Amino acid sequence: MRDLLLVALLTIPASALASDGHGFEREIHGYYLVDFIVLMTIITYFAGKPIMAFLQTRRTNLMREIEEADALKQEANKRLEEYTRRLASLDEEREAIQQDFRRDGERERDRILAEAEDTAARLVEDAGRRIEGETRRLQIALEAEAVQLAVNLVETTVKERMDAAMQARLIEESIQGIESLNEGSLGPRGA
Repeated sequence: MRDLLLVALLTIPASALASDGHGFEREIHGYYLVDFIVLMTIITYFAGKPIMAFLQTRRTNLMREIEEADALKQEANKRLEEYTRRLASLDEEREAIQQDFRRDGERERDRILAEAEDTAARLVEDAGRRIEGETRRLQIALEAEAVQLAVNLVETTVKERMDAAMQARLIEESIQGIESLNEGSLGPRGA
């Protein structure tokens, strides 16, 4: 109520100034003032509590919204600081990731090279064994061929040098050798 009277008193000078220099006329402006005060008193009496409750609720809601806005602003500032910090460390993270990839690539390269060296060593060893086996096989074949050639050469030489007397004498020696073998093996049995 006191606030309404204060508003009414503040509006009186404004209405006096609006009268084009004629000043405050009590008969005209006095009725307006009385009407205004009565109207404000009625409004305050009947609607004062709801208006005050509305204004109080409005004030409470505005204060709460201001506090929420402050909290949101603080949260936004925290996020801004976090994102700024993350952006600053992004180059470091990128460099760390690149170094990890380089190390992984070098490890993989080393593993592949070691595997290739092992495979090459096994292939060389296997080729050595094959060459050795093939060499032995060829050596045996060459020895067999050399023996065959020697036998053929001896046979040819013997055929050329052998005459009938020599042939008869060799046959006689062979028969005597066989008989002596047979006698030696039969001797202890027949006794």
